[in-house]
Amino acid sequence: MIIDYSFARPEMSALKGNGVTSVIRYLAHDSAKAASNEEVEELHAAGLSTAFVFEDAADRATAGKDAGEADGLFAASSALALSVPRGRPVYCAVDFDIPDYAPDSTDARVKLGPVGEYLTAFGVQLAVRGYSLGACGGYWLVYRVYDASLTPWLWQTTAWSGGMIYPRVRLYQPGAQVLGDEGDIYLAGAEDWGQWRRAVVNLAGGQA
Repeated sequence: MIIDYSFARPEMSALKGNGVTSVIRYLAHDSAKAASNEEVEELHAAGLSTAFVFEDAADRATAGKDAGEADGLFAASSALALSVPRGRPVYCAVDFDIPDYAPDSTDARVKLGPVGEYLTAFGVQLAVRGYSLGACGGYWLVYRVYDASLTPWLWQTTAWSGGMIYPRVRLYQPGAQVLGDEGDIYLAGAEDWGQWRRAVVNLAGGQA
């Protein structure tokens, strides 16, 4: 089972007892929400793989290019500090119902408006440091991100999706929860959805 949690810190016995095999954790300025090296080491030592998502304010991505550069640098630096292998994706959460910023255009990047500018700049900062951009959000976000060739690393939420699932997503969040509603459950749409574990050469496969 793949789950995420933010401010909660479940006991390892609870994770293992619920069949959790992978945990998605946060890169954030709020230390209460962000993953620590000690936590990642404990998860990996117990045989659980991890992946990471950057999220601060829900609508941060509307701030455009300059914000994307700053946040991408922060996310990449945080990933390096956690020893995330280069080549792995760092997801960026767009946690709101994104509008069509250009309804008269057929250009997916234009339709993303400032969110497209933000994600592009975020991705550049990741790429300079060896990481790949991942995008997390509703149906129209992941659809347009892929159509704009920003990234193939897609994580879709059931929120803001109108019951639709984009067929290229690597992670899907159906809305179910576990651990007393502290953890959200995910479904993997691909064997490799961005997970890794220290001391393991193979980054995907049996860890999923």
